[in-house]
Amino acid sequence: MDFEKRRFKVVGKGDKERICMLSEQAKEKILQYLGSRDDNLEPLFLSRESKRWSKSSIQRYVRNLINNVGITKHITPHSFRHSVLTHMRLHGESIENLQLLAGHSSIQTTQKTYTHVGLDDVSDRFDMFFNRLNK
Repeated sequence: MDFEKRRFKVVGKGDKERICMLSEQAKEKILQYLGSRDDNLEPLFLSRESKRWSKSSIQRYVRNLINNVGITKHITPHSFRHSVLTHMRLHGESIENLQLLAGHSSIQTTQKTYTHVGLDDVSDRFDMFFNRLNK
């Protein structure tokens, strides 16, 4: 983790390394959490056995968290990533910047996933435009 730049590395599908970003608030919470630990182990999140969390442990944690708050929709750790990028697109972020954040090697992958979000917004604006004309 690079706290100064608020970035960290994760290993995703196909063992592809991705650089991710932290908000200032997340950085503060993680530093607070690390300050509460009394070990010098490298993994950020540890199991009860002081080992790095496995992929399945993270998935189980998210599933339990979602169930505990009463959400019935199927949500995975990947869903959080997709939600952030979708919200950014809805607020006008460019496809090129989303590609960088997502770590997609091809802009087509980003376009295929997030262009519809922009089209939905344009559709709403289109309707608003014609509603004003018909008044």
